[in-house]
Amino acid sequence: MFEGIFPLLLSIVILLGILYLAYISSRYLGNMATRQSQSKTMKVIDSIALGQDKSIAAVEVGEQVFLLGIAQGGITNLAQLDKEAIKVNLEQEQQMPPKFGEVLNRLKKK
Repeated sequence: MFEGIFPLLLSIVILLGILYLAYISSRYLGNMATRQSQSKTMKVIDSIALGQDKSIAAVEVGEQVFLLGIAQGGITNLAQLDKEAIKVNLEQEQQMPPKFGEVLNRLKKK
């Protein structure tokens, strides 16, 4: 009777060990990728996708902020933005969510 149970239990233990090792290695690789993608001088403030393989990103480099157009063909500097104006806008958005009437009026204007 125990002849069939022992190999089954051994298989379950080996499977759990493999799953645990996969979990540990994925956490390690994720942490390593996060550390490598962080920069001391550059930071993506915000980005928005415009379509497949097309987006716009606001990137802070040192004390300057650039608006970049990103497409399959390359990256284009669209404008240099005012860092203080961006910070004020971000703080205002975080403090108060837009009211339904304001959103509706904005949509009507478009």
